Amino acid sequence: MRDGDLEGSFLTVIGDAGGKDLVEDAAEFALDSVLKDEVLKDIPVVGVVAKMYSTAVAVQGYLFAKKVKKFLTEFRAIPLHEREAFANRTSKDKDLRDRLAEILLNILNKLDDSLKAPLLARAFAGYVREEFDFSTLQRLAAAVDRCFVSDLQLLESMSAPRALDGYVGDLLVSAGLANVVSIPAIRASDTKSTYIISHLGELFLQVVVKGLPRDDQ
Repeated sequence: MRDGDLEGSFLTVIGDAGGKDLVEDAAEFALDSVLKDEVLKDIPVVGVVAKMYSTAVAVQGYLFAKKVKKFLTEFRAIPLHEREAFANRTSKDKDLRDRLAEILLNILNKLDDSLKAPLLARAFAGYVREEFDFSTLQRLAAAVDRCFVSDLQLLESMSAPRALDGYVGDLLVSAGLANVVSIPAIRASDTKSTYIISHLGELFLQVVVKGLPRDDQ
């Protein structure tokens, strides 16, 4: 595969200005195709090492394909005409298309939880609908990558200052989704800092978190 082919193919599936809904086909195809890759059979290692290496590569490919499938399945919620409009807007800017695809693929590959893939798709959908600019998309995508899914649900109750364990609140702050309101003057095991949702967090809540199944449901 030539350099740039993967990025180009990925945005072709996402934008699909050709009339056929390739997103549905890709979501169905992604899982099976990776594990049938003939390249895996030609790894120049022998014996047990070869089997271990092949298994590791296959598992990595399977997990990546699973995340891609979840991303594309969520992305199907966007009407085809909106995806076609996005494809038309970006068709003449190859650098932007390549950069978008590279960012999405890199983040998908890094995600430590396949449940984050649909959240990344929601963030990208907002960009496709022109609800915010490219730099905001990058910030939202980085926040998806950095935070735990269960912690993101806390944003719904942070319009007013809320006390949180430091390891939770500080992670939301580092992702740009929250701000520190107060820190206890005396640290003790039962004292907590208070945090409030940030402007970026409010956008993240509206675009990415709304409708996310809760752990307590």
